[in-house]
Amino acid sequence: MNLKLVEHKKSNIFYLWFTYQKAMKGHIENIWGWDDEWQINDFNKSLKTYKSFLITLDSELVGYVQFKDNNTSIYINMLILEPQYQGQGLGKKLLGLLMQDYSGRGIELKCFKINTSAYNFYLSNGFEVTDEDENFYFLSKIER
Repeated sequence: MNLKLVEHKKSNIFYLWFTYQKAMKGHIENIWGWDDEWQINDFNKSLKTYKSFLITLDSELVGYVQFKDNNTSIYINMLILEPQYQGQGLGKKLLGLLMQDYSGRGIELKCFKINTSAYNFYLSNGFEVTDEDENFYFLSKIER
């Protein structure tokens, strides 16, 4: 199992957008309602703010991750695996790669409260809730 992060290119933007929609649209519709124009603008802003990487498994595209190095921690904006690749340990392996590549730093992120599968995934991988608001849990994992 050869899991790699490959920096995205402009030619991959449609894959990122469709993957984002597939994973997030239901949650966003449920909470605030989906507005195409707002979502596209926010998505494009995220592409400028965060490093975006395709996740490949033995050269097959299986998802993407966006994050920012804040010097003391890594902030994950988005981590999406295609549904058929979830539950196989790839997310755990990906988190391990990030912890290895950014040794000495913790990982921070936020997760929709209604996305219980993602929330349970992060808890089972050593993340702790540090705060919450109406819609999100704020989680972090400190390298020990």
